[in-house]
Amino acid sequence: MSVTSDIIEYLEASNLIHKVYMHEHSASSQESADARKNAGAGNTTGAKALLLKNKQGDFAICVMPGTSKLNSKAVRKCFGKFKFASPEEMHEIARGLLPGTLPPFGYSIFPKLNFFMIDESLEKEPALGFNAGCHRTSIVLSGSDYFNIAKLDNPITGDFSV
Repeated sequence: MSVTSDIIEYLEASNLIHKVYMHEHSASSQESADARKNAGAGNTTGAKALLLKNKQGDFAICVMPGTSKLNSKAVRKCFGKFKFASPEEMHEIARGLLPGTLPPFGYSIFPKLNFFMIDESLEKEPALGFNAGCHRTSIVLSGSDYFNIAKLDNPITGDFSV
């Protein structure tokens, strides 16, 4: 099964209200937000997911608002010294995904992860959108619903964005 199919199945099994949008190819957070809006999703806050690797060789997905930058100091406190994973490492850890397609999920979708971190500001968002394993497919749901399902993976929550 594809990552996109797995996410949709996971959301449906959890009875969460969500909508899937097909849109133009998008390679950045801003392009994805624009593509979702043009596809009919309206104004959504993007959930950007970054794959990180620490000195010990552990991998983490860190999720934050798409318009924000990573708060490296806060991430180091939880995860240690790190770098962004290479495209090859992403392919291995994230089930063959390409940069720009990583959805904001943890162990339930990506069992090879060691850590899962979420910026706590996302919980308050009325409409949260993210690329769902593909540059042309996005999913939108409420921030509170996202947090409810993400909490099943026991994420570390904090202020991971600036």
